[in-house]
Amino acid sequence: MLVTGVLAPAAVMAQSEAGLQLPHGREGSGTSWMPDSMPVFAHHFMAGDWMLMLHYAATVGYDDQWSDRGSRRFLSTNWIMGMASHPLLGGEITFRSMLSAEPATAGGHLQVPLLLQSGETYGGQPLHDRQHPHDLFMEVAAIYRHALWDGVGIELYGAPSGEPALGPTAFMHRLTASAMWSTPILDGGNLALTGVWGRKINPAVSSDSLLAEAQIDLDGRNVPFLRLEYVQKLGHDLVLPGDPEAKYDVFQGVFGYARRLPQLGPVVPILGAAIDVGLIPDAIQPAYGTRLPVGAFVFVGVQPPKMQMGHHHMEGM
Repeated sequence: MLVTGVLAPAAVMAQSEAGLQLPHGREGSGTSWMPDSMPVFAHHFMAGDWMLMLHYAATVGYDDQWSDRGSRRFLSTNWIMGMASHPLLGGEITFRSMLSAEPATAGGHLQVPLLLQSGETYGGQPLHDRQHPHDLFMEVAAIYRHALWDGVGIELYGAPSGEPALGPTAFMHRLTASAMWSTPILDGGNLALTGVWGRKINPAVSSDSLLAEAQIDLDGRNVPFLRLEYVQKLGHDLVLPGDPEAKYDVFQGVFGYARRLPQLGPVVPILGAAIDVGLIPDAIQPAYGTRLPVGAFVFVGVQPPKMQMGHHHMEGM
């Protein structure tokens, strides 16, 4: 059970005669906040005093990671999140659940092929050069928000399966510091930037990591994206022979493009591709057969349409 409480500024929750207001775009997973200018892709419903939201994304594709440690397979990455909010005691109660079918669509002995990834176990074995599927229950939570006075409010978050307010939204492997920035650009587009720093501390040796990510939505349809990572990996992280505490500097860049197609019924089809290119030191080249391990992922998928409203507002709070 995870329980947190945070104070929030007036921009997040303002108590007035009309009630409590929250920007849709600010609500991420867990207790994290998104920039207000981020576009929201979701279905929105009202059922009496209940405000209902449904977010999801699902892709099916082929992942091929080359090098001596690579693997390849068809797989699906996916998640769905439902939210229900209602006035309560002068504030607002929200119930939220985020699920993934990846244990069935991206599990098995190959998991999700992705070179240089590490740090987890799956099926009781150390995981390297692959990413584990997300859990079936990624989040099951209840959130209560209440404005106390002008400029100050309180949020209580309780979850048998949830995440603390550290790292970027839906980032299951907590890092210690992160920043996100977003702004509208061009004709209906959006630029989103994320920076993350993390440190793994243990008695023998500590290691650091840096991440920079950019998503450039040019016009609501064409979305190139870029991700750059620098990570200090230990020998046991990558399950390498030799000293398990040896530290290796590892770099990786991911370059991709997604295209949103015209809306088909209630969903928006998408297609895209991404290429990942790594750079590893000479000391571990024999394990990979190259200093530049390369992989690719091509996919098709669906997501909700972009919402036109920026805030939800409910009377009677």
